Amino acid sequence: MTPTTTARRRDAVANQQRILQVGRQVLAANPDASLADIAAAAGVVRRTLYAHFPNREALVQAIADEAAQAIREVLAAGDGGPAAEALARFVLKAWPVADRYRLLVDLGTASLTPAGVRESLRGLRSDVAELVRRGQREGDFTSTVPAEVLAYTQSSLMLGLFAAVTDGVLDETEAPHTAAMLALQAVGVPPARRRKALAAAVG
Repeated sequence: MTPTTTARRRDAVANQQRILQVGRQVLAANPDASLADIAAAAGVVRRTLYAHFPNREALVQAIADEAAQAIREVLAAGDGGPAAEALARFVLKAWPVADRYRLLVDLGTASLTPAGVRESLRGLRSDVAELVRRGQREGDFTSTVPAEVLAYTQSSLMLGLFAAVTDGVLDETEAPHTAAMLALQAVGVPPARRRKALAAAVG
């Protein structure tokens, strides 16, 4: 590989990352923004944007993939100790990360196919299901509902709470704590144990 080829590939990766970052910001401010709007904000010509993302759906799908990977990394970084504490810690730390991608709540139905959404979340749900299985083995989480089903409830809770914040029903400063408490409740952790797990996660 020649130095020129290496430089071109490096520039291409940098352009792609910039388009993703700017696209996320522009779409969060204006869900109806066009690819031309995003190209202008990113400081690239439309031809460069189309080389990476041939259409709006492809760009939003890439943002969804990026969001899922970022949240998986949060889970992996804090997956230690008792499962109840690990789940509370994950939700608390994942909230601000996921909040950067709140635009997906509004864009998901219109811009992504259901199959695309499921594919983006497949790995994340698998990781959460494994944590739930550990909690079931430890006796903290309910064993009457399959771990895979409980993993779906976790993502649904997060999306629902984002909508509650957007609609002004839930105060944004209270959202992470509320999300963690509801996450523990959803997997069957008793009230006293929920409080203890959350206190340990915060501490």
